[in-house]
Amino acid sequence: MKKIIMVFGLLFTASLVHYSCTKDNELFDDGDNRESFIGTWAATEDCHRIPHTVEISRSPDNNNQVEISNFAATGHTAVATIDGGTIYVNPQNIGGGYSVRGNGILTGEIIHWTTYNSETEGNLNECTCIYNRK
Repeated sequence: MKKIIMVFGLLFTASLVHYSCTKDNELFDDGDNRESFIGTWAATEDCHRIPHTVEISRSPDNNNQVEISNFAATGHTAVATIDGGTIYVNPQNIGGGYSVRGNGILTGEIIHWTTYNSETEGNLNECTCIYNRK
């Protein structure tokens, strides 16, 4: 009987040690892919060559979407979809006569935009852009 109690005691102790060594975010992973994109970013485009700041925040309407304020240095907000480490801005009108679209890949603390377009009054700017986390 003592051996059985000792075995259960050891198993219980081992489970406590394992639990205490597990990171909190592993225990309570809510599956929100947006988390790594949320924050303030310094943006540098090859077209405008005007560094600007953008803010990426969670969209209140969709768990897979974020809102990017000042997208393409327009002063307006674009909605983007997150899929793993990729961010997609589907073609949309964001106000002020701007139509935008783009996609990028998050690597560490940098988003490399492979497609980054803004159009106003028929003038299309096809650019590349890099966002660095501030």
